[in-house]
Amino acid sequence: MVWTKRRMERRDCSDKLWLQQQHQQQQQQQQQQQQQQQQQQRRQQQQQQQQQQQQQQQQQGGGAAGGGGGQAARAAAAAAADNAAARATEAADAAAKAEAKTAAAAAAAAAAAGGLLLLPAACCCEQQQHSVPLGSTKPPC
Repeated sequence: MVWTKRRMERRDCSDKLWLQQQHQQQQQQQQQQQQQQQQQQRRQQQQQQQQQQQQQQQQQGGGAAGGGGGQAARAAAAAAADNAAARATEAADAAAKAEAKTAAAAAAAAAAAGGLLLLPAACCCEQQQHSVPLGSTKPPC
């Protein structure tokens, strides 16, 4: 009877550790999804700004000069707007990548503090926190 009770306690510990790891994975996935959504929103905003700039430049170019000169001015303005939008998109992507690296590093640091994972106090039979090597599913209780 004592042996089966201890075995059940160990199983509870393993289950709680597994649930904790699943929770961490879910949090990381949610962070990645949020970052992807932010990237998409930035790109959409940049595209809208680019379209507005092109419309304004076309309107200004049409009234400023007639013939080939006006077309050349519009083409140059459109090229400048494209370059600006491309730079803005690259900057947004770089910022999002930096945010993702920061979030991943924070999660890794939290999970790998000294190569050990601290289990919650209610996990084991002794009602203490135990240090468990990463990758191990069985706490030493």
